[in-house]
Amino acid sequence: MDRQTLRQDDSYIPLNTNKNMTSNRWTERHSDKMILMYPLNTNKDMKSNRWTDRHSDKMILMYPLNTSKDMKSDRWTDRHSDKMILIYPLNTNKNMTSNRWTERHSDKMILKYPLNTNKDMKSNRWTDRHSDKMILIYPLNTNKDMKSNRWTDRHSDKMILIYPLNTNKDMKSDRWTDRHSDKMILIYPLNTNKDMKSNRWTDRHSDKMILIYPLNTNKDMKSDRWTDRHSDKMILKYPLNTRKDMKSNRWTDRHSDKMILIYPLNTNKDMKSNRWTDRHSDKMILIYPLNTNKDMTSNRWTDRHSDKMILIYPLNTNKDMKSNRWTDRHSDKMILIYPLNTNKDMKSNRWTDRHSDKMILIYPLNTKQRHDE
Repeated sequence: MDRQTLRQDDSYIPLNTNKNMTSNRWTERHSDKMILMYPLNTNKDMKSNRWTDRHSDKMILMYPLNTSKDMKSDRWTDRHSDKMILIYPLNTNKNMTSNRWTERHSDKMILKYPLNTNKDMKSNRWTDRHSDKMILIYPLNTNKDMKSNRWTDRHSDKMILIYPLNTNKDMKSDRWTDRHSDKMILIYPLNTNKDMKSNRWTDRHSDKMILIYPLNTNKDMKSDRWTDRHSDKMILKYPLNTRKDMKSNRWTDRHSDKMILIYPLNTNKDMKSNRWTDRHSDKMILIYPLNTNKDMTSNRWTDRHSDKMILIYPLNTNKDMKSNRWTDRHSDKMILIYPLNTNKDMKSNRWTDRHSDKMILIYPLNTKQRHDE
């Protein structure tokens, strides 16, 4: 990968390039035009160009950032022509055809921001100021054949606002607000992925309050987070960053005889992980599996009422890594092991046994795929 600055000589500065990258960044100051190209964090056979032509009859500015593998993306501004074109495809990936532009001199205002789109994504965000309605569409982080729309209709009898964020592959998600009707509907599906059916809404005028936040769910995930304020119990569910057929529940039952709190975070592909707190029972269970990946069975918990204290933190583990970091405080030696950014065949455990005759503390960080605890 090349980043090239041609001032009066041929200097050559590639930054953050990776494996067979064909990308050029250069500045030609003495010629009749100004060329400025910044491909950043591009990866493997990327063809991306960013430039500025100052002396010609138009102004071209192109910023493809974080593009990956055969991406054809253009961002430019044409100042001297009869329209203003501004295009920002960011974090696009593999054959993405996305355009963002503004046409100032025509009878309408078009603004399009497809961000973090991926592989054959058709997403449009625009504003039509001169027409009888205001349309604003923000599909962000959409991925592969996503049909998502976010808009605002100001002149009609209702206000529609739709924000699907980080949706991925055939996701049908709607977020809107109906201000003039007899109820208020607000739906926020965030980071949903591939055939996810997730709804987050608020019904203010009805006899109950429903709030649902599925975040970072991925591929056939059925996750619900809601609050029922008028019923005899309080249910709160937060599945975060769950991935591919994950059955994870996080909830709070306040009116029952126990308190259940479950936080599965960043779980991935057939992961069965539970984090909960049972306050009224004879023990305290707290489980935090974080950033686990692909068939990882990891448990982090605390048993306060039993004769030992168990705390387990597997973080960012990945693919069969064997790495151990621990501290034995009560024994005749102090062992502290920090494997960072370890990879491949890692088996890592982090725990603390406070009531036993030794103290074990293990911190595996940034380990890779398929943890066997």
